[in-house]
Amino acid sequence: MQIPFWHEFLAMTSGRFQTEEALRRAHRHEREDFQELLLKSSHKYACCVGGLEGTNVKPRREPSRECLPIHASELVESTTHRSRLLRGQLVDKPVFTGKSVGVLLRDEEDAIVKVYIYKWHGVKNWEQNPMEALKRMDTHFAEGTLLGINEPYFKRFADGNYGVRVDDPTEVKWLQDLGPTDAPSWQSEGNSHFRMKQYKEAIQCYTKGLGLSIAADDALLVKLMLNISNCYIKLHAPADSLQWAAAVTSMIHDGPLAAKAWLRIGQALEQQQLYSNAQIMYKHAATVHGSCSRASAEALERLKSLPGHERVPAGKHAYWQVLSQVLAESATSCSQEGSLPHLSACAAEKGIVSADFLTQKDAGNAKFRSGQYAAALETYVSSLQAYVHEPKQTSTSTPQPLWPLLANCAQCHLALGEYVGAAQCASAVVLMKPEHAKAQYRRALGLLNLDHLAASQAACQQGLSACPDEKHLLELEARIASLVKAGRSSKTGSAATKDMPTKPAEEIHYAHKLHPSNTASVEELAMANQLVEMATASGKLPPGSEFALDSRIPPFHTEFSQGGFFPPGCNSQKASRLLRGAYELGRGGSGEKLRLGISKRLDNKPMPELHDLAMRLGSTREEELMWYCNAPMGSYRVHESSRYGTVHQQNKAGSSEMPSTEQGHKLLARVMLCHSFSNTACRKEILTLGTTHVAVGFVDLGTLLHATLHPASDDNYGRPLRWVGYELSPYACAKTMVINQLFKDQASEDDILQVWFSSSWSNSAHTSFRKALSTVLQAESEDLVSREVLVILSHWQAHDVSLVQARELWLEDVEKHNCISKNHIGNWKQTADRLALCSYLITGEILQGQVGSVTMFALPENLTRADEENFLYTIPQSELWESRRNSGDIVSAGVAIMRLKIRELKQAFSLDRVKVEVHHTPVEPEKQETLKSIAAMRPWTMSWSNVCDYFSPADFHAMARACSASEDTVHYGYSMNWSRSVMGASSLDFFGNRDALDGIIKTAHKAIDFYYAVQGLQDILLFPPNANMMNIADAGLTVSMMGIWLKGFFSFAGLKSFERQVMRTQGFSFSVLQRTTSDLFMTWTYDPSINFLGQQANDPAEQMQKSMKAMHILHS
Repeated sequence: MQIPFWHEFLAMTSGRFQTEEALRRAHRHEREDFQELLLKSSHKYACCVGGLEGTNVKPRREPSRECLPIHASELVESTTHRSRLLRGQLVDKPVFTGKSVGVLLRDEEDAIVKVYIYKWHGVKNWEQNPMEALKRMDTHFAEGTLLGINEPYFKRFADGNYGVRVDDPTEVKWLQDLGPTDAPSWQSEGNSHFRMKQYKEAIQCYTKGLGLSIAADDALLVKLMLNISNCYIKLHAPADSLQWAAAVTSMIHDGPLAAKAWLRIGQALEQQQLYSNAQIMYKHAATVHGSCSRASAEALERLKSLPGHERVPAGKHAYWQVLSQVLAESATSCSQEGSLPHLSACAAEKGIVSADFLTQKDAGNAKFRSGQYAAALETYVSSLQAYVHEPKQTSTSTPQPLWPLLANCAQCHLALGEYVGAAQCASAVVLMKPEHAKAQYRRALGLLNLDHLAASQAACQQGLSACPDEKHLLELEARIASLVKAGRSSKTGSAATKDMPTKPAEEIHYAHKLHPSNTASVEELAMANQLVEMATASGKLPPGSEFALDSRIPPFHTEFSQGGFFPPGCNSQKASRLLRGAYELGRGGSGEKLRLGISKRLDNKPMPELHDLAMRLGSTREEELMWYCNAPMGSYRVHESSRYGTVHQQNKAGSSEMPSTEQGHKLLARVMLCHSFSNTACRKEILTLGTTHVAVGFVDLGTLLHATLHPASDDNYGRPLRWVGYELSPYACAKTMVINQLFKDQASEDDILQVWFSSSWSNSAHTSFRKALSTVLQAESEDLVSREVLVILSHWQAHDVSLVQARELWLEDVEKHNCISKNHIGNWKQTADRLALCSYLITGEILQGQVGSVTMFALPENLTRADEENFLYTIPQSELWESRRNSGDIVSAGVAIMRLKIRELKQAFSLDRVKVEVHHTPVEPEKQETLKSIAAMRPWTMSWSNVCDYFSPADFHAMARACSASEDTVHYGYSMNWSRSVMGASSLDFFGNRDALDGIIKTAHKAIDFYYAVQGLQDILLFPPNANMMNIADAGLTVSMMGIWLKGFFSFAGLKSFERQVMRTQGFSFSVLQRTTSDLFMTWTYDPSINFLGQQANDPAEQMQKSMKAMHILHS
């Protein structure tokens, strides 16, 4: 049976490496075929198996100064691996294709990869003497030769196979060996990996160095440490025994001695009557090496007869959880008498160990066998102190002490967010070298992040007793003290967080639940686009068809990967796949218009899908659907708002019932969604010094950052602006308090920028954050700040986030929410913009980062990060376009704007022109005391975010009017859900009406064209834009329908003159850097003496509305 094309396509793209046998067989056939062809053609022809399409080559770029090893399994398709070296051994004779030399390279992990080397000088002008050229090739690339390829470019060749292409022969290096041969060299290579943020590779190097350091046949050091652990067992000092056994587990990971170390840990836990934990350790010891199977089995059998024993299923990583507890207890309970204050544990090589050491070790063994455990222990400790390397006169190598390698491993584990490993390795260093300040700090920090607050504090105190002037330990001690003083545990599941709101189980996001989950894979998208290309080329698909691909979209995914722009530590395979998916979706995603135009129900009547209706109407209740089916175009209704407009609860009968306004708004406090920053651009509002501004639902200090500060009146001269925020989200309150403190501390612009908006921070930003957070915790109390806010602040104080963790978590969210595709990278004409957006969207990083964002990723268990976060969304578009004209790329333009605004706000803080107050308090009609307290402040201005979406118009205006009792308050706000109240405000309202949709989109395109011309974007963005047709249509409909909603909404406000007291402050709004295209911004007042007439925004709104009416759409 013939395999369908798409099965062949998926099979071809799913695997990157053939089996070794198949690869070597094909390689030999290639060599034989060329030689045969060479003889038959009299040297005139050559087959070029390595011939490639012209675009799929490695771009020219200045090479890196230092290249670190990479394995074949890490290579990513169509990617230049900058600063990496692929090294290995040639496993067969080379092959010549006429243009390149092909070799098979076996790397250090025993994987084979094909390499084609172009332009090698040895085969230049080979046609003149082909046999001599082939002889030179066989000599230089003989089987067994060690080669390295600098910055390898991995790709798929024309024959469908994968391999490395080398266009510059100078990138090929002949090596003496495939890696370091001694511990110092492994440490040096590990240090290089660490500097490049390649932490896993660094740990591998350090571990190999450790293996060489204890490679003596009798492993004297490890045996001695296990003897000490056993002595403490016999002396009934299990905590000290745990300390020594855990140190061994950090040095060796397999073999009989490693198994014995886990057995010792089990014995110590059993002695502490922690039988369940002991059971896990005994089971793990048996899996590490069979030599301990019998002892483990006997111990497990013994445990069955002990009181309090429970059968605990040993999970795959259960022993690491137990080890976390072990390390904590060893830090708080051990006697510390066994630690060696000046021990230099050097590498042991057979035959070069001091005689004094061997003598004392033997003496200790004799005492142990006779039952003199205390005397044996003393002898062993003395023996360790005598364990000093005495190299032979003939030895030319310098041994490497164990503790530097272990200390480096601890730092790598911290960088990876592997806190058990960090505490484990650092504890071993502390045991051998207590004066090692960095190890003391890493041990305490690892324990703190494992939620062992008391153990971390004890470790910190032990470290300071050995290193009293260590800066990092002093800072960590202060950080821990702030938690202990407040009596707050750092555990997210402890009593400290029991008061945190939780999301009710019955609560569902209805639209999300209805939305189909079967999203096309990258391969399926690519296959569909390839089929469309074939149909177009064959003439079966007419030009201009909705199925046609957008050929304007450049392959930004290969631009980024071929250029080698993936940052160190980034999961380049996943990121590359996401970028490719965005590209395929962008160039083939024009089907929305087709779906809107021709989709029909079974009865042949046009009808949107249920999930589309849920998003359009906010629910699918019967009355909602009846309004949708029967309301005339341009009609307004009062929409009963609730949390997101889509929260449903199931009653006992199983029917879907919309909660009341009060219920819906209270759910807002229970859905613990964390916005790192606002997802909507703040307008440049006017705030006046000497007055009070109240921000309701503020999310962050965006209203203050983007505002224009006007001078105070004569009566208020010298008084600051009082900015008072009310917010339901405890997360938003906690973060805003920290950002406010950063401004008060006058932290650098870049530090504030990163803590506020970036997924990673510099070390400087992290230090500034810690200082600000400690100040906030010391200054605030539960009398002033809610319990929920204090829990989040305390959680941040107790946890760190590594750069690797941050990048993994960010990429998970990007993949989950399809964020890259929604940013329409293909719209940008300039390569610099596309590359900058690719880099930002796969990392979320602004400027250079060394650690992950604590506020973004260190969240208590019942908090959830918001999706699709992008700092460019927060910047007014007109400012962004102006900055882009003076910047190299759009991301740099955004950074420049934020730096300037932060600098200006910093100056305002330094001059005491701004004072910020934060209240974790809901503002709602039922909270009369809150409304009265706001009115008593006599706010000059108020900003409401999109709070109007969560209340009925009558309730909202009653509440807003009550807050501005003096009436002269000016209010700012916007609505995201206004279109749910107006028929004709969504493209779905014209479902099946092809002519109407064409007219709407055509008119919207005219407005976009006009907007691009005004902003000077013709050389920056594609026109027409490559975007969802529904969004483009909705942007056009917003302009024509917003007036209907404004008049309906403000009909409940009791205004004397709508025209004088309400101002629409934006016109046509469409951008590829906006989360939505239909937000409606407005300014209003309840004071009839204030007149906004004549101050409406200058935009093409009226012309757009006239065009729509001319097409008889509004009255159809």
